[in-house]
Amino acid sequence: MIMFLAVSRSVFADSARALVEQGNSLYSQGNFNKAIEKYDSALIDEPQVLEPKFNKANSYYMLEDFSNAIDLFRQVASESKDMKLVAKAKYNLGNCFFQQGMKQKDSDLQKSVDDLQNSIANWRQTLEIEPDNQNAAKNIEVARLTIKDIIDQINKQKKEQEKQAQQQQQMQEKLKELIEKQKS
Repeated sequence: MIMFLAVSRSVFADSARALVEQGNSLYSQGNFNKAIEKYDSALIDEPQVLEPKFNKANSYYMLEDFSNAIDLFRQVASESKDMKLVAKAKYNLGNCFFQQGMKQKDSDLQKSVDDLQNSIANWRQTLEIEPDNQNAAKNIEVARLTIKDIIDQINKQKKEQEKQAQQQQQMQEKLKELIEKQKS
């Protein structure tokens, strides 16, 4: 579950607020690319305000563009003085890394493990700020179990590769013996 920010009235100018509200409406309708455009426009008007950047990151997450989402959530987490916003950004960072890691499972198991470990690190940081965040705690357990499964899979692959290498070596030795027998 990704965390989202609603418009806070006193934070920034009316035009930027209106753009964020439009972006939020588009986001709610599932029109994430158009929402990003509205958040970008709001950021042009008020570049120091983090809400449009946070919501833009959420839109990228929904589009499964985890690289852009990660970059923006990191910016929000590092720039914000509001610890609740930092916790939300860290939580969503964990979600991004988790999803990215799950996508890697079929192609690069080690990259998958690395991303899942990053997800755990971000959810732990969330728990440091919000110790009662049950979603972060549950997500850590799911990620740990997933990592264990992947490591088991990596070990199984290594054993299979070793077995194949031994079989290949035995075949080469037998072939060598046959060649030697034919020479004599």
